[in-house]
Amino acid sequence: MNVRRALCLFALTLTACGSGDSSTTPAVSGAAGAAGAGGNAGRATEFDELSLKLQGMGVHASNTVELRVVGNSDNTLYARAIIHPLGAADVAIDVKRFIPRDSSQRYRLDFYADVNASGGFDGLGSVQADDHAWRFEELVASNGVVSLEFTHNVNFTDIDQFPAGTAALPKEPGAPLSVKLQGLGPLVGKPLELRLVDVVSGHVALMARYPAAVETTLKASGAVDPARGYSLDVTADGAALCVPQLDVTVGGVVATFEPATAKVGACVTGP
Repeated sequence: MNVRRALCLFALTLTACGSGDSSTTPAVSGAAGAAGAGGNAGRATEFDELSLKLQGMGVHASNTVELRVVGNSDNTLYARAIIHPLGAADVAIDVKRFIPRDSSQRYRLDFYADVNASGGFDGLGSVQADDHAWRFEELVASNGVVSLEFTHNVNFTDIDQFPAGTAALPKEPGAPLSVKLQGLGPLVGKPLELRLVDVVSGHVALMARYPAAVETTLKASGAVDPARGYSLDVTADGAALCVPQLDVTVGGVVATFEPATAKVGACVTGP
């Protein structure tokens, strides 16, 4: 039995899987928020796609890699992607409606490999033992897509500085996100991608990818604006699942994703 069919039997019925319709209520437990990165992006109504090709990254195949879209004018984090772990030497990362289209400022892409497995970027140092980090200084879209290619090198950038030489950690004005992944069943070991989506603007505030899914907890600081609504759009080994409405409160979001209680089919969000 293929994974998509197993998911359908696991979650709903074959009829519901075929139609993409379900009245099943997702298993989401609520907790909290502040004013967030998603809220800053909420000022924008249009967003560009990121299309990034990472090449020659074999040394980081077992590392978590995080990408950050940061405003150059306000040094604020607007969106991020987390690949845990990178999984291969050559990886394509495509995220639609990811980069705000805002005439008031330009954006950069900061990214790093968590070599020391600390769970975040904690500075440069030893090439062998400490994190590797890089930067695309300014993102320019063509026909709605920011297309970038990167080949691994040791020309590192301290992404806790902006501009170079000036200590300035990117601001995370939002509240935290925590999503427990459980009851994955046939999805364990299969590709799993989760996208935190603003239900009004359609902005993807966060994308998390697991090349081989495990039951774990996804955590991201500053990802949630409690004044806005979010869905969790999931691609599980090629099959689309949706948690249509996360419970957002002042402390952020604490949620559980379980295939058996998720709606089958893609979330419908944004304009």
